[in-house]
Amino acid sequence: MKPLLLTVVVAIAAGCGATPPTAPNAEPIVGPPASPGPGAASTTTRGALMGAGRYSARGTATLTRTGSTAVLELGADFQASSVPDPVIYVGSTADPNSGTALRIGRFQSSGSQRFTFSLPPAVAAGTRYVMLWCDAFNAPVGFALLN
Repeated sequence: MKPLLLTVVVAIAAGCGATPPTAPNAEPIVGPPASPGPGAASTTTRGALMGAGRYSARGTATLTRTGSTAVLELGADFQASSVPDPVIYVGSTADPNSGTALRIGRFQSSGSQRFTFSLPPAVAAGTRYVMLWCDAFNAPVGFALLN
């Protein structure tokens, strides 16, 4: 019995040591964002969140970009499976391990949330997805395709 228990504990610990995606961290903007200046255009894209694999996610993700500033909002209808290391990403694919991605920060499993950050031009050009990720297991929780 003890060897089986030890095997289970080692297997769980190994999962917790999974290497998270290597996407760079976003630079958060604290307080009101600086004025982008006259004539700066804003673009807003939205998508419906859906679960990935055995996890569930639902709600609306909205990304508004003005100059190099981005605001990512999860609507009041947002809900996702609870995971040990919940991190939100934006990027060019639905997987922060591929394409161009940016780690935004930790998210709560439900309710309205807002993230304001600097969006580098190289990432902004191809951002089409919002990804909910469990960094501890390098596993997808959910995603939204932005339109």
